[in-house]
Amino acid sequence: MTMVHLVILLLVLGTLLMVAEIFVAGFGVPGMLGITAMVAAAVLMIIFFENGVYFAIIQGVLVVAGIIIFFKTASKRGLLKKLVFDEVLGEDSGITVDLSTFSGKVGVALTPMRPIGTVDFGGLPIEAYSTGSFINAGDLVVVTGSQDNKLFVKLNDENETTNKPNSNKKNK
Repeated sequence: MTMVHLVILLLVLGTLLMVAEIFVAGFGVPGMLGITAMVAAAVLMIIFFENGVYFAIIQGVLVVAGIIIFFKTASKRGLLKKLVFDEVLGEDSGITVDLSTFSGKVGVALTPMRPIGTVDFGGLPIEAYSTGSFINAGDLVVVTGSQDNKLFVKLNDENETTNKPNSNKKNK
């Protein structure tokens, strides 16, 4: 493989990875690898080719032009609306919940709480913080309060009596 082939391969691979980044949810790994491949191609062009600096500048201009063309085309076709969540959620959206209204209510832990987990209050799952010990999924919990948009719960006293082994039996 010659240096020309390597540079072309890195450019194509970098472009494909950057396009994949648009459609793949994650931590940006394809995009970072794409940028790395394109930078490596530019460095190789500068080092090994007589007019490599000019090729690197042209590459940069083409990348910027490609980004501009993509966003103009995507905005005209409505693709950006599919990629970006632009709806504003407010008080009237029905999403917000006043957590102070849950004080004293009993719910069921949907997940183990160590100390954070999800609690079901009549079909409404809400993230909550355990103020006491570890709480298993399925245990009944009672809301002890709320602060800074956080709901605090503790193990309901009924769990302690129902989950313990039968204490009425005496050991013989």
